[in-house]
Formats: sequence, structure tokens, C-alpha cells
Amino acid sequence: MRWGPTTPPSRRGVSGVALSRDGKLGLTGDLNGVARTWDVATGKEQSHFCHIRWENPVGLEPFDPVVVEPVALVPGGRYALSADGAGSLCQWDITRGKLVASFRCNSSFLCSIGVSSDGKLAVTGDSKGRIILWDLQAGSELRRFQADKTYVLSVRLSQDSRRILSGGVDGTVRLWDAKIGSELYCFRGHTDSVHSVCFSPDGRLALSGSWDKTLKLWRLPR
Repeated sequence: MRWGPTTPPSRRGVSGVALSRDGKLGLTGDLNGVARTWDVATGKEQSHFCHIRWENPVGLEPFDPVVVEPVALVPGGRYALSADGAGSLCQWDITRGKLVASFRCNSSFLCSIGVSSDGKLAVTGDSKGRIILWDLQAGSELRRFQADKTYVLSVRLSQDSRRILSGGVDGTVRLWDAKIGSELYCFRGHTDSVHSVCFSPDGRLALSGSWDKTLKLWRLPR
């Protein structure tokens, strides 16, 4: 099935996708600064949410800050998350079509979003090398820690929300303690940037994908 945005039209391409656990709802982010939800069965757009166009602040990387790239669906089917080039993480109520909360990340591009299995927490990786853990119910930041000197390209929370997995420009895959922000282990083996990471459901394995054209499966320490 081929999907195409309807209103307003996206002229610059799709930059992020997510799919609900039941496979019925799709979510996209595009380079026009719009997040959209889709009915997977019909391919029709259900709703769209527009990010505010910010003036490019001093110190921000030279790209259009309204770009919406990472997106995520919160388990339960009611909320969606989207992030833009100005460092805003937005939480949307899909059922009401309204903005619930907006988090600012101090002029950094958000590269990745991960959501906990219970829908209470979110984790982001940004262009300043930071990992930030968010309380979605309280609408506040829980903690942040420096994971790298530059882009953290992918982040994920474990099933029990106790650990965070990250991939970066330096080609490493890192395992973190989500409660205190300490690094538990660093996996080396990729020869280029790691753009995608994920946990196995039981939390014992991690999978990473890199621009070096390889996938690597890692056994995680207990």
C-alpha cells in the first residue's frame, strides 16, 4: 500500500515513522514540520500536528529547525511523540488532536526517541551527545547525562525501563543505568556511525545497525 500525505501537502519527504503495537495506526514525521497519523488498513490520514517554526537560535546546527524527524507512538494508542530541529519534544493527544506537553532541550537537534513499555517514560538522544529521560505523565525531565561528545543517533529503553541502549557517531553501542545515568558497558565493533539500536524482549540481547553496512547482535551483561 502506498501512502501520501493529504492536508497540508508534504513537499520535502518523510523523515520518521512509527507503527502501533496492534499494527492499526501509523505515525510519520516530515521535513515540513508535520507529524501525521494514518489508518494502516485504508492508508488514509487521520490527523496531523504542526510544529511551530522557530527562528534559528545562535549555536544551533545549520539546518531548518522545523524539520520533524524522530517520532514514536506511546503504548495505549492515545498519545504520540514527535521532535524537531529546534530541540522541541511534543506530546500529542491523538484522540483529541491537541498538544498535551512540549519539552525544550536547549537548542539541540533531537535524533531519536524511545518510549517505555508502560508508556510512562520517554528517552531522547540529541546532537549535543546527551541522553535525557522524560516523565510523560508529569510532563517534566527526570534526568540527563552526557553520553558522547556529539550526536546520539539512537536510544531505546529496556522492557523494565531500568536500562537504556544508545548508538552514536563514534560507532559504539552503549548500555546505561537509567536510574543514575551511569555507563554499564560499551560495545565496540562497528566501523561507522550506529544509527539504530534495540533490545530483545527479554533484555538479554541488543541489535545494532550501522552505516558500515552491518548488523551486530550483542549479548548484554546482567
